[in-house]
This record gives sequence, structure tokens and C-alpha cells, in this order.
Amino acid sequence: MHNAGWKRMKLMHEGQETREDEEGHRTAGCVDKNGVLHKFNTKWRTKDCYSCTCTKKEIQCCSVVFTPVDYDKEKCERIFYEDTCSYTVVEKADPSKHCEVRGIVG
Repeated sequence: MHNAGWKRMKLMHEGQETREDEEGHRTAGCVDKNGVLHKFNTKWRTKDCYSCTCTKKEIQCCSVVFTPVDYDKEKCERIFYEDTCSYTVVEKADPSKHCEVRGIVG
């Protein structure tokens, strides 16, 4: 399950680093929790649905997922689509029918 909301969070194990490639070119930036170097003043989206920004001060990441929270939970269920970072709410008995959502968090 994904945490919803646009809350700001720092990724674990991030830091600032300068790396040199085989040709001697240096790149300075932020290192994310997976060890990937991102240049300063860049943005990227993670596989787990966060939008991140690298500044000289820190890495900031915000969830881009809006999670349905107010719907008929007895009759319906929410389904998460990783490829679009989105939910849909459908009837349990007939998933081809969408349910009304009265509230979301995100």
C-alpha cells in the first residue's frame, strides 16, 4: 500500500556527491536511496510514485498518489495501478462497475 499525500520527505541514505566518469568528467548532485546520482536542480519520478527534486541543500520527495478513502468499503474495493500511480474504485461483485468516491487523500 502506498502512503498518500504531498508531504515532503527526505529519502534515506541520500547525500551529496561528486562522481567522475571514465573520461574524467565530474558531475555533482544528490544520491538517492538506490545510489543513483541526480544532478543539482533536477526532478525525477520514482518507481514507487514519488516526485523528487535535487537541490544543493537536500533531496525532497512528495507522493503523487491520490488515495480514495471515502467510498462504500463493503460493496467496493480500490485497485492500485503502478504504471499510472493511481487508484480506481470498483464493485467487488462486478469490477466492470465503478463506485462513487466521496473523498481522497493526497
